[in-house]
Amino acid sequence: MLRPRSLPPPLLKAQTRGIEERPYPPPSFTVPGQENVLSPQSSAASSPVITVFTEDDDSHSDQATSREEGMRRLIEGFKCKICKTDLTVLTGRRCSWCGGDEHPLYCISCTKAGCLKRFCTEHITCWEKHLPRDEEVSRLHEMIDPLPQLFVNVVTHSEGDRRKQKQMHQRDEQARWFNIRRDPSHTRQDLFIYDRFIQLCDPNKTGNTGTKRHYPSFVSFVGDTSAGKSTLVRAMLLMGIANPARYTAPVDDLDCHNESALENLVSAMDHRTRDGPVTRSEIFDHQKYPTTFGVHLYKDEGISMATAGTNDSSYPALDSKYPILFADCEGFNAGEAMTNAERLESTEDLEPPRGRGFTDARTARSPSRRRDVAQQLQITASCYGSRGKDGIDLFYARFLYAISDVIVFVTKDDAKIQMELTRVLEWASKAVHKSVNHPSRKTLIVVRNMANLHKEEYYDNEKLKKLYLGGHPKLWEDSDILRDFVKDYNSKPDRPFVYRITTNERLYNALFSNIVCCYVPNKKSIQGRPQELFKQYQRLRDTIEESVREGLALRAESVMQYNVPALTHILSRAFAHFTTSEDPFDFYLAARKDNPNPQSMTEHVANFIRHVFEYNGDRTTVDVMVKDVISVALLTYTYREFSEGLGARPEEIFSRELQKICSKAIEMYIQVWEKCAFTFPDGQVCTSRPAKLHQQHVSGRQHELGQFVHQRQWRSDDKRDWINDIQQRFVESYEAIFIHQGSDHTLPPEKRLISRRECGHNNYALIWKHIKSNKTCLSCLQAVPDHVLSCGHSYCARCVQELGEVSHTTECAWTMKCRLCWEARGGNLHLVQLRPRCAGVRILTLDGGGIKGIVELALLHALHKSVGLNLLPKDMFDLIVGTSTGGIIALALAMSNEYDSIPRMMDFFADISKKTFSNSLIKKITTYALMIFRLSQSVFGSDALRKALQEHFWPKDTALFAPSLHTGLMSSGTRVAVTSAKDMGQTACLITSYNHPSSSVNNDSTNTLVMEREETIDKDMKIWEAALATSAAPFYLLPYEKPETKKLYVDGAVYANCPAGVAYSEMEQIWPGEEAPLDTLVSLGTGVQKAKSSQDVPSLVNMGFFVSLRAVFQRQIDSKSGWATFRDSTAPPAIRCRLNRLDPPLRQDEYVEMYDWQKIDALKHAVGQWTGGEAQEQLDGIANTLLAAMFFFEPDGEVAFGHHNETSARNNNLFDPSRDILPGSIRCRLVHGSPELKKLLSEKVEYFGYYHLPLTTNGTSTPDVLQQVSRVPESMWQRIRMNIRGREARPSEMLYPEVVGESVVHKFRLPYTFTVKKGSAGGLHVLAVKLARCEGLVPISGFPSSHADLVRRSKMKWLQ
Repeated sequence: MLRPRSLPPPLLKAQTRGIEERPYPPPSFTVPGQENVLSPQSSAASSPVITVFTEDDDSHSDQATSREEGMRRLIEGFKCKICKTDLTVLTGRRCSWCGGDEHPLYCISCTKAGCLKRFCTEHITCWEKHLPRDEEVSRLHEMIDPLPQLFVNVVTHSEGDRRKQKQMHQRDEQARWFNIRRDPSHTRQDLFIYDRFIQLCDPNKTGNTGTKRHYPSFVSFVGDTSAGKSTLVRAMLLMGIANPARYTAPVDDLDCHNESALENLVSAMDHRTRDGPVTRSEIFDHQKYPTTFGVHLYKDEGISMATAGTNDSSYPALDSKYPILFADCEGFNAGEAMTNAERLESTEDLEPPRGRGFTDARTARSPSRRRDVAQQLQITASCYGSRGKDGIDLFYARFLYAISDVIVFVTKDDAKIQMELTRVLEWASKAVHKSVNHPSRKTLIVVRNMANLHKEEYYDNEKLKKLYLGGHPKLWEDSDILRDFVKDYNSKPDRPFVYRITTNERLYNALFSNIVCCYVPNKKSIQGRPQELFKQYQRLRDTIEESVREGLALRAESVMQYNVPALTHILSRAFAHFTTSEDPFDFYLAARKDNPNPQSMTEHVANFIRHVFEYNGDRTTVDVMVKDVISVALLTYTYREFSEGLGARPEEIFSRELQKICSKAIEMYIQVWEKCAFTFPDGQVCTSRPAKLHQQHVSGRQHELGQFVHQRQWRSDDKRDWINDIQQRFVESYEAIFIHQGSDHTLPPEKRLISRRECGHNNYALIWKHIKSNKTCLSCLQAVPDHVLSCGHSYCARCVQELGEVSHTTECAWTMKCRLCWEARGGNLHLVQLRPRCAGVRILTLDGGGIKGIVELALLHALHKSVGLNLLPKDMFDLIVGTSTGGIIALALAMSNEYDSIPRMMDFFADISKKTFSNSLIKKITTYALMIFRLSQSVFGSDALRKALQEHFWPKDTALFAPSLHTGLMSSGTRVAVTSAKDMGQTACLITSYNHPSSSVNNDSTNTLVMEREETIDKDMKIWEAALATSAAPFYLLPYEKPETKKLYVDGAVYANCPAGVAYSEMEQIWPGEEAPLDTLVSLGTGVQKAKSSQDVPSLVNMGFFVSLRAVFQRQIDSKSGWATFRDSTAPPAIRCRLNRLDPPLRQDEYVEMYDWQKIDALKHAVGQWTGGEAQEQLDGIANTLLAAMFFFEPDGEVAFGHHNETSARNNNLFDPSRDILPGSIRCRLVHGSPELKKLLSEKVEYFGYYHLPLTTNGTSTPDVLQQVSRVPESMWQRIRMNIRGREARPSEMLYPEVVGESVVHKFRLPYTFTVKKGSAGGLHVLAVKLARCEGLVPISGFPSSHADLVRRSKMKWLQ
């Protein structure tokens, strides 16, 4: 509140009771350009005004001017009664005693020249002048805080102007979240869902990339029509701004002309009021109708969790946000009457339609909301269909009860309290068993709102609760619904009598976790005392916040907290569930808590325990296996983290850190993943979990009161025994490996550890065949796996390098056989290729564009031809990212081992485009008609595309993350990703063939897309599913629904039609930090053509069957702008010289639509002309970069082929202590001794060179270092030579023979040693290759590079 902080006597005792105070005249809501029709005065001293702006105002400047005028009239326009100085509500105060018709104000700021202090103690103010000399009488004159009066006037205002009321409803219509309409025959009900949730929680349409640390809570206001729900919602929203805990009054010595504090507050209240709910109308013929239609949603800034008083890691971080979402539900018991909002939708020349039909074009929806319809679902669950408005109320009850933390029931008629209390209990009884694995019993707040009878004792919540809830007969005796609920509740044979419902109190406890009663008086009942009403609004707000905070804490403790991306998916699933099913809604499965993202060793161990305990095997064997595997994992962890400190007592090591890991892992398993062991008589297993939220046993429609039944005994002693057993195994293994060493004393510790790991895992090979995970490396329990073997087990990169054998055929590659189940299908070892430590990253991105994807294939064909080697396209890139049709191409390139894959893909692409998009004219007209009546959702069918993709990516069960499991294909170093959008297009996501090294990146980063990865292969994306998910363009093709997860996917073009920015972000996540420099990013477009006018977009598109439609159309025609944004703004300046865009102009007479398959041949011809003409030089430049990037520098610390290395032999600086040296060799990514390697060295490469690129005068390198390198004359390069028998070797002769078994492998090696004087200013090293067709030298992969970066990368022991 606005209260003086230090006042001179006798003002120190001044309070704000408002004795005999007359209220301000009510504020008027005016439209710019119109007079204040409610205010009785028009002078400067008239009542405060809040200006409302509508969307159809003539100009923004007029709106701004009107708003400033309204703001001034709200806080200004008053005069001091004594000195007649102009005052505002900040610089003047009313007196609680004086009152009077003039509502006198007095100066509280010193008016003496040169002083101007508020509450001045040196000079007398007008406030002090008006005080009586008698101190006793003076105490009766108290300052009145202006905030409560302003607040109450704003909250309780009721509009009486019909035109303004209509404008307010039109504006508030944007807040509608969902509603139900029925056809005139009442045989069909449809649920209309709008994108309100995502508008509030992700207003910038980031695809939920920036909302991963936002945890909303729902508070639902329900009650009969005319109870004042919307008024309370408005009050709670404004209280979030005006609450004293958030608003601080100005300091005492603030300059009296600085009124920004209250101005900002009033401005915020003004803005919130314009965006808030529409309250009851004063128009006479509106009084008998409900106000609003459907459920509206409003966002408050929320609460702080700091008061929760916990540092537990299960709580979200302190910088997370906890917004409150207020749901304002249409009134119950309104019958078939139309709401005022619906009546005002009708045009002036038409009579308002009757009923809630949706087939009449006039009543389907107002035009302003058509574009915001996210989804339309037919309600097929039988419980709603034949019950009229009661059926609609039942749906609202079940849905809102399921998602809300707090239910606020509003009533105003004391005479009907028993009937209304019975109704809210009926409402809860219908919903209490309709959600599981979520806090199912809510906090109920009963608000006695604006009742006619006023008593101060009602301010006591406990007395009001006793009055409202006590003294009734058994409420269920007069209610069929409650009687059935109680009968079913008490009918369980094994339910103890103490739990049965025999009193109203037990009925309350069965339906709600807590009930609070609150009184909000009528403004007329407390005339002159607005602070009383303000205080009650404040108490209600505090009660809501406390209940929300308790719900957040409970979910945090049970690890069931939901951020915005998770809630988006949950809400999507909930809408679909409640429209079609009467079974309970499972929050655990909807939130995908069965699909974890482990971020630490503790979570990986817990995930492993979950998998093993869910295996249906011998319990004793399983328990022993868990202890053995965890102990081995802890040994591996100890060696990785403390290898230099090994030798300490193992008991100390375990107690210092490892014991905590074990304890937390077991606790996490119990709290998050353990299933209840209770079984119903019919054999059905209880599905309720986790234990923290368990309130009753549930399976389908069965429910039974009872405590959570653990699978195993988990008393404190049991947990201690488990940890002690693990410690004993750890100590014994530690001593054998690192201390005593035993018979293996000749082996180094890491070899003995590997032997122990293999032995420990091999003992359980039969069990391992049934236990697999895509989220936890089961070999070490410390990291996210990234390489799936043919048996289905996946390993992290570190385990591959520790357990695998170095490949003799490829650089930086390892051959793997499974160390868990020891199965190698087909007798083939799995090859895992990793990125060399000093190499850069090569990226290819492909835009979306329908049939114009043929442009990208033609560009790839021309680029491949320019490279001139018979290489797989994927061998030229480390990362390929595609969108829509570009995503299909990306998947085809990455998953093919055929050297003619591009020509074959072009034929396939032309064929499938024809099959997918060839509709006859009659079929198109029929489809459009069906879409108008919402009987069809897409112009084209997806069956042909689905079938073709399944055939192309055969076998169709081949998983994108684990292709070797079904095809036997060995891993390549190329990773592929496609963009998509799920949850009705509201959450951008990425479907990948890889995992990030740390899944915490995916969870916590606010700049990355959500990665789609299932825990098990059978639920993970198949390759053809990924292709269908990325290309399901809204309006044209149906969304793809994945059966195993019930997720709906639409075209990735919704958020990233040009995925270059996504690809660069992924590079930073795959190789985090400064680990990997960018070599080149090649972005392929689908052709530049004249933008399509918005008038040319089909009118059906503007109807918006999906929220993503507008975005997808904008992005499909604006890839050029998306690329320009990435190149000029998003991309760091240092890499912009490495960005390449190929996007040919399409010189077509007509605009090429994404479905114009007849123009494919013409597009291929146009691309051929462009690549063979004006783009040839650019293509050759990119090809040269890709050829040069085949070579990289590998630090090795050894002088290979010393007898050949003339450079090292004559270099006297190698042993100079004043210099830093880094020995190594230039190597090639291609397969050792392959024809492509020999052709590259013999036909493409002339020689290799070195150049030291100096820094600029300011000590930095130029942004375009590649251009600077290209300007270096060939004579300035130091030629790197290798001598053979006294002469310089040609590149094709730099192949070193190595005997492998009975064969000889020829590896390319060109030794080179960097030498730098210690303490020198540095510069950039450039290793480059002279290509035959290129005038200058082209840097090899990873260069130019500073010496410090090279040294840092050379010290990286483990590749990624």
